[in-house]
Amino acid sequence: MNKFIIYILFLIPVMGFVSKSQENYPLSMGINAGFRAAISGVETPIGRQNGIAFSPIPEGGINIYYPMSETTELGVKFGLFYSSYSYNIKDFSDNSKYSHNISYFKINSELHFEGLLFGFSYLTPLAGDLDGESINNSHLSGLTEFSMGYEYPLFSDETGRLNIHIKAGYMLGGIFNDFTDHDPLKDIVPSDATFPVNDGHNPRAGWVLIGFNYMFNF
Repeated sequence: MNKFIIYILFLIPVMGFVSKSQENYPLSMGINAGFRAAISGVETPIGRQNGIAFSPIPEGGINIYYPMSETTELGVKFGLFYSSYSYNIKDFSDNSKYSHNISYFKINSELHFEGLLFGFSYLTPLAGDLDGESINNSHLSGLTEFSMGYEYPLFSDETGRLNIHIKAGYMLGGIFNDFTDHDPLKDIVPSDATFPVNDGHNPRAGWVLIGFNYMFNF
């Protein structure tokens, strides 16, 4: 999965180079929905292994596009989202799989250039669970993430446009505010006493999302 995310990050700029320049889009506001797959990108404690998971709840939100040029497809986007991230951790000893699901309120900003998207977000945790068992919200950390993507219009007229987009991103901080104490698997899959859990094992999600939005022109 990590290699796949790197491939997507490489492919996205290439897609932008083959896009065609056009007159810029007007000021517009839209609704979004997307489906995400994620995996933790950091080393696990001994005895565990990272695994991919698909978020059971789609991402949803609203955003505004503000054009910065009349002749080039250049602008900025600002958005508010409900975002869900899921990842698995496997137990080497019996191959058990533990699904972590964390939801966030996301504030997002993106630079849009000829279909290419370069984004930066701040995520405030709303809730979390481990296989349906609630994770104490005070154990979850607010964090930032970086993303890249490409957006392609499927339909466009004078009232608005329907877009499809693919994005890949990575969290710039750990999901838990003190992983040594708040590791949700510490009593289920105990760490090796010789190599105990530390904050370097704090999960950070790398992810890929496919989504759609409809932007209404002003």
